[in-house]
Amino acid sequence: MRSIPLIAAALALLSSPAFADAEAARQSAQALRDSNYEGARQACQAQADAGDAPCQEAIARLLLDAKYPARDAKKGIALLRQAADAGLASAPVSLGFEHLQGVRAEPSAELAVSYTTKAAEAGNPAARSNLGNLYRDGRLVARDLIKARSLYAASTSEFGRASYAEMAFYGEGGPREAELASSIANELLKSPNQAVARRAQALVDASKRLANAEKYDVALYFNPFSGEVRRSLEGKLSLRDASGRGPAEICWPDSLARSHVAEANALQASYDQRVLDVRILDQ
Repeated sequence: MRSIPLIAAALALLSSPAFADAEAARQSAQALRDSNYEGARQACQAQADAGDAPCQEAIARLLLDAKYPARDAKKGIALLRQAADAGLASAPVSLGFEHLQGVRAEPSAELAVSYTTKAAEAGNPAARSNLGNLYRDGRLVARDLIKARSLYAASTSEFGRASYAEMAFYGEGGPREAELASSIANELLKSPNQAVARRAQALVDASKRLANAEKYDVALYFNPFSGEVRRSLEGKLSLRDASGRGPAEICWPDSLARSHVAEANALQASYDQRVLDVRILDQ
């Protein structure tokens, strides 16, 4: 199950009185990142009390921070709802995440999907990526790979682009576009976000391994972090090449010879319910 990341809010300066002091919200957010809790509170408390939506969200994040001495999750969620009701586009993203996790807000599949969908339809990149995750995994909604791929394609967030590259590489929810996927992955290698960079590196590595597997008819791909599956495959397959001359080259995700097509399909069926990202790809 993929975890869904809590993306930092994009605070836009809008003309409505509810968005009067976006700069104060930015200062509060920076103070919170610096663990300057009192500075974060002072930058926005008065504006939040007056109904300023960006500052309401900023104070909500402060109240939801696990290290804040005066942490108050109930009040923080209430402030997020006020900001969302005022039209702040980033607030529903946070609310969807909170209701999905069910730790600081009541667990609610309906509210998680509703808030995330609302933000995605408003064009929020993080919400589009998060909603794509739900449709890709079939979590809380019916699994829909075409819709997931479309949402990722419309997202400009690094997580969304990484997910789109994965789906394009493996041909999920549409045609396989290995070159495009590799291009995106190479760009994301430079990401300061380590999780994004790791996913990009995994795709770059998989692309190289696929090139090495062209002499085989079938390649079995699985999540490279699933060590249990790797050990099981190593124990069940002799991994001999098509001519039977000796072991096939082992690389993970691994390539399998023609003689192992039936075994590969059986293993896929066996592990489909337990491991994400299992693929049988025709070469």
